[in-house]
Amino acid sequence: MEYLKTYENAMEKRFPTAVKLYRGFAIGIKEFKADLVCLFKVFKKVNLFFLVIAHLGRHMYIESFGPGAYLTKNEIVLTES
Repeated sequence: MEYLKTYENAMEKRFPTAVKLYRGFAIGIKEFKADLVCLFKVFKKVNLFFLVIAHLGRHMYIESFGPGAYLTKNEIVLTES
């Protein structure tokens, strides 16, 4: 492990601009990943919210599709009547 630390220090002395660029890139990627995970959590919560709203008003909503329509777990199925 000590070898890696000394190698890192040697690389930083030899190529300071490249090491700064790499560190900035690595930090940016980590933050981007965290933001993306947060965004997907928000999308999931929003979709669940609208699914609950659809279930609360499902009778009125489904009737707008016509006779023979019914609600499954996550979609509205239209049947021919």
